[in-house]
Amino acid sequence: SITRGPRAEQIAQCVPYLSRQIQLLQPKLIVALGHATATALLGEDCEWNSLLGKVHQFSGFVKNNPHPPIPLIITHHPAALLLSPMNKAQTWRDLCLAKETMQGMN
Repeated sequence: SITRGPRAEQIAQCVPYLSRQIQLLQPKLIVALGHATATALLGEDCEWNSLLGKVHQFSGFVKNNPHPPIPLIITHHPAALLLSPMNKAQTWRDLCLAKETMQGMN
């Protein structure tokens, strides 16, 4: 089905690649699109609505990561917006939060 998200083993296969990309790029902020991405970056499966509209912290994929946490904003995956256009307003608020967060860093 097109609405099925990735399985846990598929996410696990992508984590080393994503971890290396984050290490190389050293982003100041991460915007995660969708529940699967949020789960991978937070390391836990949280209730979806509790993730939206706030700044989280990405602390890395390994325990005792020596690097400072990276601000993390979670919003809807683009495919979810096609299925439920009413989520566009929340996504807009999340993207505005990302912009405000970045402006606050300068």
